[in-house]
Amino acid sequence: MVGEVNKIIYNALVSGRGIYLPEVGTLYVERQAARRISSHKLLSPRNVVAFSSQERADSLVSEIVRIAMCSQEQAQDIYSRWLSKTRHENHLQIEGVGELVDKSFRMEDGFTRLINPNGTKTLIIKSGSHWWIYLLCLVCVAISGGLFYYAYMGNPRAPRAEAEHPVAVVTTPAEEVAVADSLAVAAADSLSTAVMPESVEAATPTVAAEPVVEASASAFSYYVVYGVFSTEQNAAKGVEQAQRKDETVECRVIPYKNKYMVTIFGSNSSSECQRYVNRSPIAGLWIYSAK
Repeated sequence: MVGEVNKIIYNALVSGRGIYLPEVGTLYVERQAARRISSHKLLSPRNVVAFSSQERADSLVSEIVRIAMCSQEQAQDIYSRWLSKTRHENHLQIEGVGELVDKSFRMEDGFTRLINPNGTKTLIIKSGSHWWIYLLCLVCVAISGGLFYYAYMGNPRAPRAEAEHPVAVVTTPAEEVAVADSLAVAAADSLSTAVMPESVEAATPTVAAEPVVEASASAFSYYVVYGVFSTEQNAAKGVEQAQRKDETVECRVIPYKNKYMVTIFGSNSSSECQRYVNRSPIAGLWIYSAK
């Protein structure tokens, strides 16, 4: 259960959305400008995980509800158990990402390399040539800020940090379904009278029409996914939810391992799908490769 919740945090950060941890604060990826570390050395601009005590992104509890398709009470219980196992006094350990000590977050080396694909560099400042290095750094920071604002202007809840190289992770349905299944088991164990996700959906008074299910995902190489559902009826409800959030979307329902995947955009270009995600008003989207 701890590993699955860590994975949700991991995916939220690498996709640039950030995540709010109730009773703790918000973690998000921030672009830091170049800074001097000595009289002759300059550290290049880089992405880091920043912390804010305010709520600046979607709640981790809400993400658990969406992925595990469980009730709010079950998701809150899962989160509380995860927090009790990962936080010790002023220290919070998130395996695969890093650790939060007081209000300072230290990233693991592997996560640092992931969100800085071009690496971080130390620039040597030669005597008599300071002005052009400073000018170059200022130009790079200005360009980075413009690119990041353009890429994320469609997501008002995303932290407004500069991003020279936006980092996105492609989450496959198999990975998200595995996380959801594991969290659903944990939710069932937490409440003896808990209502399973299917029962909650069945109690909804609105009966959605069954969607048209396509035979395969062969039309495009990549899809922007709204969610994965266990039945066609639930997939129909997912289509209605997506269309309420954005009336312009054209939904497709694609079968995947006895489940139904609701997609809202398709393309043979992964970068085009990423641009669609960045501009969409719908939060929590991810990209599926049908190759």
